[in-house]
Amino acid sequence: MTPSDRITKNVNEVKKMGFNPVSWQFVIAVKAFSAMSISTWEKKVEVYKKWGCSEDEILVAFGKYPWCMMASVHKITRVMEFFVNKMEKALSASKNVNFETPDRPNSVIALFENHGFSKTQISKLVMMLPRVLLSDPKKTLLPKLEFFKSKCDSSSDVAKLLSSEPTILKRSLENQIIPSFNILKKFMGSEEELIYCIKRFARVLVYDLQVFVIPNIEIMREAGVPNANIVSFFKYHPKRFMTPSDRFTKNVNEVKKMGFSPVSWQFVIAVKAFSAMSISTWEKKVEVYKKWGCSED
Repeated sequence: MTPSDRITKNVNEVKKMGFNPVSWQFVIAVKAFSAMSISTWEKKVEVYKKWGCSEDEILVAFGKYPWCMMASVHKITRVMEFFVNKMEKALSASKNVNFETPDRPNSVIALFENHGFSKTQISKLVMMLPRVLLSDPKKTLLPKLEFFKSKCDSSSDVAKLLSSEPTILKRSLENQIIPSFNILKKFMGSEEELIYCIKRFARVLVYDLQVFVIPNIEIMREAGVPNANIVSFFKYHPKRFMTPSDRFTKNVNEVKKMGFSPVSWQFVIAVKAFSAMSISTWEKKVEVYKKWGCSED
C-alpha cells in the first residue's frame, strides 16, 4: 500500500466514525490513525476493553477526544489502572490524561484527602478536571487550598467549593484569583459577603471581571440603581452579571421602558428576570398570559 493509499484509507475510516471534516477533531483523528498500525489500534482498544469499556464507549470517547488513543499502550494501561483502582472511574476521566507512573496523581489525591476532601468530592473534581492530576501538588495546588482555607470557615467549605467548580484550580493564584477576590471584596464591602457570593457561584473567580462584572455594575450605576441594591443583586445572583455587557445594557433599558423605578428593588428583580431568558422566551410567556385574557398592560 502506497503512502497516499494509506492516507486515503485513514481519512475514510475517520469519516466512517462520524467525524466532521471541517472540525479540528477530524485532523487529530487522521493523525492518530496515521501514527499507528491497525494492530496497534486493536491493542489499545483491548486495553480499554480490559477495564470494562465497551467498543462503542471507546469510539464515542475517541470521537470527542481523539488524543485518548495517541498515547502508547503502556501509558494507557498505567492511566486506566490508576483510574479504575484508585478512583473507581475509567474511560470518561482518563481520556484527557496520560502519565508514565502514578506517583504525581497519587500525591495530588493525597493532598486533597489531607485537606478534608471526601472520596466522592475528589472523584467529582477529577472527573470534571482530569488534568488536575498532573499538577504540582506543592507548588500549584497547595497555595490555592491554603488561600481558600484562610477565607472560608472550614476545610469542608473549601472542599465543597472547589469540587463544585474545579476550574478555579486552573487559574493563577497571583494573577487571577487574588486580584479578583480583592476587587470583589472592595465592591461588596466585606469578605463575609463575598464568601457567601462565591459559595453560590464560584465561577465568578474564573471570569475576567473587567470584561463581564465591572461593566455591568457600571451599567446599573449609570441607570440610577443604588449601590446597596447592586451589591445585594450581585450577592444573591452573581451569575446574572456574567451576561455580555451589550445584552445587559439592553435588559436594563427594557426594564426602564417598562416604567420600573431604578431606586426600587423591583427594578433589580426585573433585570434579573430579563437576564435569565431571551426576548423570544419573554414574548412566549407574555403570549401565554394573553391567551388567558390578560392584556399586555
